[in-house]
Amino acid sequence: MKVDVCLVGGGFCGLVLAHTLKQLGFSCVVLEARSTLSRADDARALVLSYGSCLILQRLGLWSSKIDAWPLQQLSYSLKGFWGEVQLRAADYDVPALGHVVHAGDWFKTCIDQADLPQTFLSVKPKSLILGDKTHELEFEHAGGHAHIDAEIVIGADGSNSWVRAQCGADVQMHLDAAAALMMPVKGAGPHAWVRASSVGSLAYVPQNDQGGLLIWTGQACDIERMKNATVRARLTHQVAGHRLTLKQCTVDTVYTMPVVAHQSTGTMPEGVVWVGNALHTLPPVAAQGFNLGIRDCVSVIEQCVKARLQQQSLREGLSDVMRSRHDDIERTMQLSLTAMQAHRWAQRARGLTGLGLWMIDRFPGFTRDRVQSALGLTRPYSDLFRGASLDTWRAQLEGRS
Repeated sequence: MKVDVCLVGGGFCGLVLAHTLKQLGFSCVVLEARSTLSRADDARALVLSYGSCLILQRLGLWSSKIDAWPLQQLSYSLKGFWGEVQLRAADYDVPALGHVVHAGDWFKTCIDQADLPQTFLSVKPKSLILGDKTHELEFEHAGGHAHIDAEIVIGADGSNSWVRAQCGADVQMHLDAAAALMMPVKGAGPHAWVRASSVGSLAYVPQNDQGGLLIWTGQACDIERMKNATVRARLTHQVAGHRLTLKQCTVDTVYTMPVVAHQSTGTMPEGVVWVGNALHTLPPVAAQGFNLGIRDCVSVIEQCVKARLQQQSLREGLSDVMRSRHDDIERTMQLSLTAMQAHRWAQRARGLTGLGLWMIDRFPGFTRDRVQSALGLTRPYSDLFRGASLDTWRAQLEGRS
């Protein structure tokens, strides 16, 4: 089988790319390791920035059927230090800082309304042979054995990316031996907040007017201690303070997962790129991983459209485009690590920490660029921000042909 694009991975980024590229007339296949594309059991809360929501709308991957909670305000503070930073949507001239979506719901809605290309499930990849004009993938799947020749290969296959490994890419580790614990909470209010402490960062993500999700992120040993219900309730109440009662912090249902932070380094082979967690894996405390992945996807899509309009190979300029993502990735990685490790640094600064928080809150210009980056509003803007849409690109490509 010969195709323009072979997508390895049918997760969040894989679905965005598969739907959009097929709609634009590119021949694609998706290789997914799971037995289904559904993620009904995914309990994560996706915090999608304003810019990410706008991108998904213009790609036809946002629907009124999605149960999304608008974030109007976010507060950030450190236990043991005075001062608090308040981020408000109105201060950045946007209707909402973003929306919170249940991961399982987004996948279901996306799969129901997306136009996806041929998808192979239960895939066990065997080899990736790089060629001058096409790359050959050999794999086993639920229906047997198959080969694919693809002009470009996109690895959207997560933090332990097979595509990245096959290309011998290096990975720079920023964080390991960390973990996250998630638990539902009721009656915690409509606004999001983050509290940094010596035992980790505690974030509240509202999912509706009834409640939301509490997310602890910290060292694996501290998260392990919190598996004990009594310890968990006590620490959560101590860090949350007046925001939660002890009863609200006493929750039996919890989910845990390992947390790492790393990014791929070095040059990608011609005609091969990786995106999302395959390119960069961020700790969840700043809720930037999915948003950064969406921006990766848009960069790839825009370059494919440009190459087709100019009657060039899809490989043309693709590596350069992904190299241009470096500053955005580096900036967002540092934001995520700072949010997770802030309390450790605050202990060193002592009295200056409260003053710093007060100044950031009173004079938001100090951090405006970083906040705009987190909202997906940092230049250079995607064509989608300048009014383009899936229909616009499709019309351009049809006009060329």
